[in-house]
Amino acid sequence: MTRFLLSVVLGVSTALGLLLPLPPGEAAGVARGVPGCAILLLTLCGITGYAANKRLQRRSLPSSCTSIHAKTSESLMRACFYVRHPLFSMRVLSCLGAYWPLRLSVRERAGMPAPRHLQNAPIAEAIIDFRVKARPEFRPEEFTNLQTQLSGRFPKVDEYRGLQATFGMIQGRGRPPVVQDLGFQGYFWKTSDEKTIVQFRVDGFTFNRLRPYTSWTELFPQALDLWHLYSRVSRPEVITRLAVRYINRIPLPAGVITFETYLRVTPAIPSELPQYISSFLTRVTIHDPQTDIVANVAQALEPNTQGQRLRVILDIDAYKQSEFAIDDDPMIEQTLQQLRTFKNLIFFNSLTEETLRQFE
Repeated sequence: MTRFLLSVVLGVSTALGLLLPLPPGEAAGVARGVPGCAILLLTLCGITGYAANKRLQRRSLPSSCTSIHAKTSESLMRACFYVRHPLFSMRVLSCLGAYWPLRLSVRERAGMPAPRHLQNAPIAEAIIDFRVKARPEFRPEEFTNLQTQLSGRFPKVDEYRGLQATFGMIQGRGRPPVVQDLGFQGYFWKTSDEKTIVQFRVDGFTFNRLRPYTSWTELFPQALDLWHLYSRVSRPEVITRLAVRYINRIPLPAGVITFETYLRVTPAIPSELPQYISSFLTRVTIHDPQTDIVANVAQALEPNTQGQRLRVILDIDAYKQSEFAIDDDPMIEQTLQQLRTFKNLIFFNSLTEETLRQFE
């Protein structure tokens, strides 16, 4: 309700800021040249330039309004295109000039780092994963024929065997686990330096890239090409899960530090207790209802052994569980791009600007 009322108030002030500077005759001409729905849009989503900037200077504008301002600027630029009135357009552009510093100031004052490419990203492992429902008659031995085709890029190969452990209770008491050998399940093909690994399994395909990481634009096409090879051989019934997982190792300075300087979310300890931490582990699951994407986010402090620098593990596993047709390439690529975007959103909002600067 607060966001709604704030957006209405800012929108009304915007509309007044747009129309009041025009002479009555010209204002009426502008109004006649715009459909009724556009007038309503301008009233609710018009620029907030002067009024919003004043509120920001008093530090009374919450950072949650950033999305409202983004929609405002887009609506105004479209209004300039449809109205085509020089004085109206000049007024819009002048107020937009006040809007963009406003958006940047909101981001800076909220302490939100700006997403960008990091030349020395702290990525220890990048994973693109396809989980599938295999055909009942499929056998992993069918992957053997790929050995000749993949040996040039992936000269090393390991067989993958599966185990299944079952735990149970009998009359309230635990019974010993029952371990079942599932036998041969597929192959792990590796490059000569073992930095890139592709997994061809009965239950899915996985592309792993270990440090040093290059870029998404370089690795993503490779993963898609290998997925197409996997799907042509295995012909699974359907994809049941797509995932993008990045495991990061964040180095921290030696000596006594405050985690708040480097992490935006830190473990909380009651002030009455000693504030020295030797290790921690947190895990949350974040769900985006608009895209139905879920992310498991784990954050852990590696134990300090033999005087080594402290490191924080930031493990972000973004995934979407649904049914995707194996030949629907546009939907598969779009979903994986969405997963990457969500992963990046979590990454940049988990670290402070001071931490991110060391990776540029």
